[in-house]
Amino acid sequence: MKSFITCLMVLIITITGQSQPQRDGNTGQSTTSTSADHSTQVDALMAQWSQGDKPGAAIIVIQDGRVVHAKGYGLANLTTKEHIQTKTVFDIASVSKQFTAMAVMMLAERGKLSYTDTLAKFFPEFPNDAQRISVRQLLNHTSGIVDYTLVWGESGKLKDNAPRTVENAVKFLAERKRLRFSPGQKWEYSNSNYVLLAQIVSKMSGESFPQFMHKNIFQPLGMNDSFVYDKTQTTNERLAAAYISQGKGFKSAERNPENYIYGDGQIYSTVEDMAKWDQSLYTEKLVKAATLKEAFASGQLNDGTLVNYGFGWGLGRYRGLNFAAHGGGTDGYTSQITRFTEQRLSVIVLSNCEQFTPPYAVANKIASIYLAAHLKAPAPVQLAPQVLKDYAGSYALYDVVLKIMFEDGALWLAAAGQKHKLVPLSAEEFFIETSKGTVSIGFNRNAQGRVTCLSQLDQNGLIFCRQ
Repeated sequence: MKSFITCLMVLIITITGQSQPQRDGNTGQSTTSTSADHSTQVDALMAQWSQGDKPGAAIIVIQDGRVVHAKGYGLANLTTKEHIQTKTVFDIASVSKQFTAMAVMMLAERGKLSYTDTLAKFFPEFPNDAQRISVRQLLNHTSGIVDYTLVWGESGKLKDNAPRTVENAVKFLAERKRLRFSPGQKWEYSNSNYVLLAQIVSKMSGESFPQFMHKNIFQPLGMNDSFVYDKTQTTNERLAAAYISQGKGFKSAERNPENYIYGDGQIYSTVEDMAKWDQSLYTEKLVKAATLKEAFASGQLNDGTLVNYGFGWGLGRYRGLNFAAHGGGTDGYTSQITRFTEQRLSVIVLSNCEQFTPPYAVANKIASIYLAAHLKAPAPVQLAPQVLKDYAGSYALYDVVLKIMFEDGALWLAAAGQKHKLVPLSAEEFFIETSKGTVSIGFNRNAQGRVTCLSQLDQNGLIFCRQ
């Protein structure tokens, strides 16, 4: 839901070193370390969330098809003192987008729709510019549609007291006279894309989106504690209460129980159910392998630039290893799923605290415990000054601008009033020197070879387009 804004704030915090892992990603453990050893290290990593009366998180780690760590840390409810368990239910926020994308892929495989279909087919009431947007551009976040949450907020009541429903969200978008940019011109995360996709699923399947998800995904996979929150859904009794920080303590997050906008979020689940989802992605239980492959393929802009986002998945790189991931954040909840598919390792983090340690960083740190033998130490290379100068410029996502400067024979990233040296690992990938290789920056080129985008690779492939 508010994940892209959360990501931008986390980006600045991470770059300035405030949320860096306490140690280098390589734990120094031998390759013969046991699962129990690894679990002990995860417990140590989560110790701050296990002490005292505070919310926390549920974590599950799946390696080679086997759950090797599953545990809750902190309290699900500060009033009742109920502890978080692996069956505790959380709002998974924008991690929901990969489920919406799966629904679209299922319908595409069944011949109900095509990725090249445009909004004119589904929403004739939209302005002409918006009618040119394709289903693929919605999936890749390259549509140019304004993010409705920037106007309405995450879950607050609407100013005119209109019901917060998918139908009213679509009506709001149909009334926007202008797009933020021409479809396919650049990448910009917008929750509205996935709200529209959910409506397309409903239109083409002939049933409500929550019903389709239950019948076609949750039920077949045995995800018995997972559901799309809507008017007919009663909240699960194992739902973790949502919190935000207040001074040195915590208070209940303000949430609107009548928030019935879904597709971009509003899926509730547990780490146990999410593990079932993760493992299904290695099979053809839901769609054929050829269909699923598209979800983890880079999207493309009109000029040929590849972007680090597929269908509901960010595409990143951590310490030399490729991963597919997505994070989420909404009022009082944060979430993360990170999949190192080549190493068959996945880490899932669900929290009931909006200010929980950045979940993507927690997932990366946990992955470094289990994949220590696979992680690569940074190996800097030399690049000619003229090559480095090519990357200099300003890169923006909404109103957040990152500046890349060439000074003293090196590249520097300016953020939060500080400069951070970028050390080249290749002609397209750099790491922030003070991060010891854990925070890496990638540069994307268009078909003509021009540098057009910047990605923070360790953080779900977050993309900034060149101004």
